[in-house]
Amino acid sequence: MAAAKQLPMVDLAPFFNSDRDDDGARAARASAIEAVVEACRTYGFFRVVNHGVPQELVSRSLKLSAAFFILQDEEKAKAVAEAGGATPIPARYYRLPSHSSDKAEYLLMYQPHLGHNLYPADPHEFRETLDECHEKLAKLGILVQEILAEGMGLPPDFFQEYTASDNSFHFLAALHYFPATEEDGSVGLSKHEDGKALTFVLQDAVGGGSRSSRTASGSPLSPSTGPSSSTLATSFRC
Repeated sequence: MAAAKQLPMVDLAPFFNSDRDDDGARAARASAIEAVVEACRTYGFFRVVNHGVPQELVSRSLKLSAAFFILQDEEKAKAVAEAGGATPIPARYYRLPSHSSDKAEYLLMYQPHLGHNLYPADPHEFRETLDECHEKLAKLGILVQEILAEGMGLPPDFFQEYTASDNSFHFLAALHYFPATEEDGSVGLSKHEDGKALTFVLQDAVGGGSRSSRTASGSPLSPSTGPSSSTLATSFRC
């Protein structure tokens, strides 16, 4: 297996220091904008720190998601919607069929205010925690879009025309990948492209994910640990 590679790291702290507007602050913002644009051009992926999503919230969201996935199948099935609905992909729990080479299960949730989501009764605090995490990530998404727009010489709200309306259906997915096995050739989730323009990845300490980019293919990603454990891996495509 190829050695794990670190993605470019971008510090977004300058965009949260609104009380500063001196030359140093402007230079820091300009440097971060350049780093984001360069990472998108070169890799399509990057990591962000000081992004405004509290580490405690990220950890709690991952912990509650893991607690949901260890429930009995009949309990998880209570978060399954009926056929049909207003969303392109149903807001529900789903486990990929056994004959699929992909081995994963997920719970997909849209913007809470749209009223499409089916939440499990257990674990306790799942709904309020995941909804709060969704809200924070949505705000971060708008910030990253504005950073990219400025770096590309576009109006600040250029991307919001395509992504900020209720019809854009941005979503949060709690994902559980089953261990890969040599016997059945399973891979967790096979190589794919996300359908959305911007994706945030909150990874637990297990690791095992990989990404392909313009400069590398299938490079393993090491999980974030230590002081920068609140890192989010981010991808952008347009």
